[in-house]
Amino acid sequence: MTKINQNAFFFLIVFLTLFSSCVEKRNKEGKNASETILSKQSRLDSLLASPVIINSELKKEKINGIEFYKSYMITENEHSSYFQDSIIRHASLHGDIVELLKNKHQEKIVFLRFNSDKLNLRYGIYIGMNMDDFFKKMPEQEIQDNILIYDSEYASLKFYFDAKRKELKQAEYTYFME
Repeated sequence: MTKINQNAFFFLIVFLTLFSSCVEKRNKEGKNASETILSKQSRLDSLLASPVIINSELKKEKINGIEFYKSYMITENEHSSYFQDSIIRHASLHGDIVELLKNKHQEKIVFLRFNSDKLNLRYGIYIGMNMDDFFKKMPEQEIQDNILIYDSEYASLKFYFDAKRKELKQAEYTYFME
């Protein structure tokens, strides 16, 4: 290799190294910024509106590597006999459940129960998370009988903790309808 080629090669390596470290740093900052932009109360409000995102068009959905199988429970629509309301249940073999109300106007999670170790709610809340990490993301509130309840006028989130291991063992969400 000639001296000019060696210098060009050296500068190319230095440039690529600097470029990749800048991109990596920006990605890390972007992830941290998205975590810190939402306040704890904003996270809670968002979770009370929709704790997970699920595609009800799929017969089988994977959430964090756990398969959920779809079944329907039809309910009558009090407002219209033409448009049928349906409750769609997605269940895993481990007893995890997501139920959605679906009709012409909306698709809304009405019940959720997660207890499998790999499952996550939005914003990095996951089954098996220790209490200290949990309260870094969620507003502090008193735990009674190993249960923490966040309520709003339209929804309730219950978090069940293992008292000995001090970690989240189950999450349950209920959306109240008229």
